[in-house]
Amino acid sequence: MLDKIYRLLCKIQDAVISVILTVMVGVVVLATVCRYFQIAVLSWPDELTRYLLIWLVFIGCGAASKNDAHFKITFLVDKAPYGFKLFMMAVRIVATNLLYLLLMYFSADLIGKLVKMGQVSPALHLPMWFMYLSVPVGCGLMLMQGVIKDCMTIVYIVRKHGKGES
Repeated sequence: MLDKIYRLLCKIQDAVISVILTVMVGVVVLATVCRYFQIAVLSWPDELTRYLLIWLVFIGCGAASKNDAHFKITFLVDKAPYGFKLFMMAVRIVATNLLYLLLMYFSADLIGKLVKMGQVSPALHLPMWFMYLSVPVGCGLMLMQGVIKDCMTIVYIVRKHGKGES
């Protein structure tokens, strides 16, 4: 069941990343063509691509976590005995999930303040809170994927270790 949820989440995330990247390329090409042929100087493409890039980064962090592609130092863990490896894995899981929760909490607080202020972006006139929403959304995706993947890893380790002892 977790595996199905995980695969569905990954597919949705990959599709959103593809759409954002395609829109970014299209907007940059449009702005370049308009500027080169002196059709018009558009003010909104820079702002739109900047905000799309922010969303792409935070959603892409979730994609990187699904591939286990985030930076990590494994020297001590690789050299450690099996029991210590499990302990270090537990510490990593708790620390990263706590970090994601803290980022979600503080960014939600900031978003609440931005909603009250009613600030909008200069060219697109989009509410600024929408841009900052990428932080809790991205951290939430990383948290969900991390928890699901860690649960699947724990189940695998328990099954493997249980079979090894019998």
